[in-house]
Amino acid sequence: MDRKRRPLNKLAVPVTSMVFMVLIIGFWHYYWTRIPNPPKPMGGDLTVQVRDFDDFQDSLAQRVKAKYGGTDNGAHFSVAVAHTSYPAGTVLDALTQTPADFRDCVPPAIPSFTASRLFPTYHMKSDIAVLANLGEKAIEGLGGAGVDLTHNSELNYSVEDVQSQIMDSASIEAIEDATSACGRFLVKHPGLRLVRGVIIGKISFTVSVDNPAKVQAKLNDLGGLTVKDDPGSSSVTVSDKKSEPVVLLLSTLSSSGSFQQPIKLEAVNRPPPNAATRRVYVQQDSSDTSGLGSRVVSAINSRTPELKVVQKIEKLPSEKMPDLAQVRFGNSADSQEANKVLSVLQTFYPRARAVRLGLAAANGQIEVWLPRAGSPTQTNLQVKDTNAGVAVAPATTPQPPPTVAPAVDSQNNSNKPVRVQPAQEQILGFWKASIPLRKSTPTDLTIHIAKVEGSQVTGWFMRGKSPSIPLEGDSSLVGSDLTLKVIFTNVYFGPIRRPDYPAVLRLTVVSGQLKGTYAEANNTGQALTFDRCAACD
Repeated sequence: MDRKRRPLNKLAVPVTSMVFMVLIIGFWHYYWTRIPNPPKPMGGDLTVQVRDFDDFQDSLAQRVKAKYGGTDNGAHFSVAVAHTSYPAGTVLDALTQTPADFRDCVPPAIPSFTASRLFPTYHMKSDIAVLANLGEKAIEGLGGAGVDLTHNSELNYSVEDVQSQIMDSASIEAIEDATSACGRFLVKHPGLRLVRGVIIGKISFTVSVDNPAKVQAKLNDLGGLTVKDDPGSSSVTVSDKKSEPVVLLLSTLSSSGSFQQPIKLEAVNRPPPNAATRRVYVQQDSSDTSGLGSRVVSAINSRTPELKVVQKIEKLPSEKMPDLAQVRFGNSADSQEANKVLSVLQTFYPRARAVRLGLAAANGQIEVWLPRAGSPTQTNLQVKDTNAGVAVAPATTPQPPPTVAPAVDSQNNSNKPVRVQPAQEQILGFWKASIPLRKSTPTDLTIHIAKVEGSQVTGWFMRGKSPSIPLEGDSSLVGSDLTLKVIFTNVYFGPIRRPDYPAVLRLTVVSGQLKGTYAEANNTGQALTFDRCAACD
């Protein structure tokens, strides 16, 4: 028996060794030759394609309601993309986006709870992210690093370190108490909207770029952003180091004084807007003393007479104001009107942008939010509202000053590009000159040059206290000297509108100094030398 088994024992060793070696070789081959698995998207395992703003907001809402909706699947609240940092407990006006009460209804500190894997990664065109005001600093950082974010660019949007801050039932009952300051206010104003919860996180973008290493280096130099180091990848991932609101959970106050009725996000039922019903509201930082708010109102009135501008400017605390000037609208049908208002606002704040809101708003309602006092103004990039197909929203990406601009060279009369000199950049800002007109007392001529790009100038001109007039006209560029001729037609000078008024303004930039001539009604032009002023109050 032993002799018969011995050959089998002798064969068992080499067979086992061969099997073991095959397993090792197979494992080695799989490990070193397999195609690397892509990293799991932040916030979930899925990548969801979104078509437009509404599609994106609906997807966010479905996930939030599925997690926090309870037995009625969230019928007692709605979800909107966060457009600003309102804490839970903030009470918003019934129709506008302005807070009705900042403090009385805000409960003590609400604890935060981790909400990992709440959101998937969203794949979208960059204009959707810009229009929804998503990750403003991260997008701005990409623009500053030279990434061209036009409306055809695509990116992945994800949220890291997701946290939820939601008011519990006891907190809701406390603010509904009619004996409290909040309760007394709410009883008098049914229909107000309560921010009952906020989902926050670090918004991250992943975009494909031609030179990832170079872009990453520029992003690191900008600071304030987290840049993912992924050697060998053709994409760049960047996020803000600080968490920010992603979505708001909202309920509306019923006539019984209870926050148990859902808020609807579609447009408020009203007749189709017309010239008589379209309204523009202006919000300004309460600490802003520049006087630009009144000028913005005057300019919108002058350039968009078909819109009704509410003359009273709403003054709000600094912490509630955006870093960049914004034109906010809640309905896609209002994008054309938003674009008109935006074009006026950009003459004061070149980086102004339009923001599509998820909160309900009346048809034809547009809001202008001036920037926080002290915020800088830079250039802008315009993109499209994917819902309406109308250009409305300039991206937040700052564009570098042009180094070469097309212009006519007066020496050879050709279209040879002429290099823009740094002196042109030095003329941006506010200028003022005084000039006697028809032997009267001196009149102030105020000019705001917002942007010089090649031979194109953006800004406004104002005589005395008359409404501002767009600074547009024929221009030519020779070396560092820019000459601009503006003929005003159908404008207000004083209380009277003067059609085809032959006023001519010529400006010349000489070594960073603004000079020129100004003439009215075919009179001889008066020589002007402009002095700088902070905001020309």
